Amino acid sequence: MSSTPKDYKIITADKLSQQRSKIPEAWLIIPSDVECEITSDYGATDLLGKLKDGANCLTEIFFDKAIERARELEAKRRESPNEAALSPLFGLPISLKDSFQVLGEDTSTGIGCYMNELVEENSVLAALLLDLGAVFYCKTNLP
Repeated sequence: MSSTPKDYKIITADKLSQQRSKIPEAWLIIPSDVECEITSDYGATDLLGKLKDGANCLTEIFFDKAIERARELEAKRRESPNEAALSPLFGLPISLKDSFQVLGEDTSTGIGCYMNELVEENSVLAALLLDLGAVFYCKTNLP
């Protein structure tokens, strides 16, 4: 963790830039009042309904790592096609809440001063899910 606090506006702008760079251009939406509406106009119950309809609030995006892991898992499966049992969560895409550490990613837990401080190891749950064959593709906001 850095010892000199930075202005939260600078940290936030930097983080938004990082996030946008990790989303393929074809997936981007044109910034609009919709973004403000999503973050300001809904309570928890309303947000749950939106999430069920496919809306999302991502804090960390690592689609490229997810694709790489899925390819590695598929290669292992092809190397051992007769293997009777694959890991229980083999290839299952999973998003984690931002409270869980994922190696090489931020875990800000919603606090700006912890942004851009990449963690050096997986939390116990993340390590367990990976051992079981899960594929992480993003982290989401905390309630």
